[in-house]
Amino acid sequence: MNKFLVFFILSMVHPLFSGSIKIIPYDWVGQFGLFKQNGRVLFNTDWKSKKLLFDGVLSNYPTMYGADIENNFQEQLKPNFIQKSIDSSIFLSKINYKQGDFSLDQFSFHLDSKQKNRSYDLIGFKRSYFGNQNQYFHNSLQPIQQSYIGTFSSKKDNNLGSISIGHFNTYSGFPDIVDQSYLSNRITNANTHFQHSKGKLNFIFSLDNFLQRYKSNHSLALTSDSRYLTRNTVQGKVESSVNHNIEYSLGFILNKRSLQLDSILNQNWNNYYLSTSFGGIGIYFDLASIGDKHVYNFVADIEKSTKNFDFIFCLKEENKPIHPYYYFKNSDIRLKLIEKNRFNSFTAKWRSKQNTLLSRISSVKEINPNWINKAETQTIYLEYINTMLPTFEFGLFYNKEKYITYQTGGLGDWIALDLKSNFKTFSGYMDITLKVNVKHFSETLSNVYFNPIEFVPIFSTDNIKTQEMNILNGTIGIKVSSFVIQYSWINMLELFNYYKEGTEVQFNPKMPLNGSQKSLTIKWHFKD
Repeated sequence: MNKFLVFFILSMVHPLFSGSIKIIPYDWVGQFGLFKQNGRVLFNTDWKSKKLLFDGVLSNYPTMYGADIENNFQEQLKPNFIQKSIDSSIFLSKINYKQGDFSLDQFSFHLDSKQKNRSYDLIGFKRSYFGNQNQYFHNSLQPIQQSYIGTFSSKKDNNLGSISIGHFNTYSGFPDIVDQSYLSNRITNANTHFQHSKGKLNFIFSLDNFLQRYKSNHSLALTSDSRYLTRNTVQGKVESSVNHNIEYSLGFILNKRSLQLDSILNQNWNNYYLSTSFGGIGIYFDLASIGDKHVYNFVADIEKSTKNFDFIFCLKEENKPIHPYYYFKNSDIRLKLIEKNRFNSFTAKWRSKQNTLLSRISSVKEINPNWINKAETQTIYLEYINTMLPTFEFGLFYNKEKYITYQTGGLGDWIALDLKSNFKTFSGYMDITLKVNVKHFSETLSNVYFNPIEFVPIFSTDNIKTQEMNILNGTIGIKVSSFVIQYSWINMLELFNYYKEGTEVQFNPKMPLNGSQKSLTIKWHFKD
């Protein structure tokens, strides 16, 4: 059957999957994979969620730690802890349970209490899963992922303080070409911050501590021994608001990282920055010291809007310490400890009452002293959303890659179609949602991928293998008040053997085929 015809027929079936690639999954349950932000893979980049710092050396997939961590992920170039008091008490509780193929058993709870001058936040999450090829089983009934987060905030007069503590435990089997291996990863992190407001000035002080024990006997691992990562940051900031449109800030970020393998690597770097925003223009500039080197970093964002158009331009240059993997892998490059990243993008968005059309052109250039050539990624992204019908939403997405690099996850051009229908029954007491997504990848490369154990790109000289991939996902959900029940089927096309080549989905050649995944999810949210 003609490939285009097959794809067209599938596109008419029904919708799920995001129009923009943010997650490149190695499995469909969220345990391992790549995470992308603004078109860039999370590689050797620190990130925060729920106020907690995660060192980006051995933690690059927020989805692993549960929906609360993923949904609250945000890039924090500069600290910001502004919080407004509320007039009345609010108590929220959420319970989510998911069960599915291959012994998937996932549970989470979230208790959130907000009062006028204080708040509490408690989160628990666990995931059990063998994998579609039993790749995550490791002779243990222990969940492969456990996450616990607690936060307390208090405000008095013009003072605001909070403390957040997290513990994350990963214990999973892991596929290996040599033999079945395992991965054990324990993280304990904490954040403390204090904020004082005086007139138009805000004074902010923050401490972060990150402890990680990481061990794997995988053939791609640098060592089978336990390694210990310690990371500390101290942040201070003074910000001033001239009015609602003009803001200034001055601050510093002190970083210290220590990683122990057979020897100890200490990395220290400090940033002293100045930032301002006015009239839709944001500028950030800092002077940084990395070891005995002095560099600068900057970010420029320009946003302009008219009645029907939005325009965004972003320019960024960043210097940071190299990933410790290269330090331990090759002693000859130990003096080349800095990598440089340059990023720019231009986004134009047209919107009407029932239509939105977005286009984005972006490029990433990376200069890593441990790579023979510069890594460059150039992307064109198009998105069209139509809500002409009251109960139906149509989305069409297209992504064009000039170069297939590790930043694209080894993926080339892709096109996606989203269809979503939402309607009410039983006099408006029940909401029924239908979603279907079809996604077609025109090309993948097997010689550009990530080391799934060490979290560094691999540029292989093996024969390049190209293949197409087609993915069809479907979801039906029913909501009554705050109770939701949802059935999902990811990668339905695996059942269609007549088109087997295009239905085999694999986002990393060192990981098994993704297969398909069916699951039933129950959500129950309470207020007060």
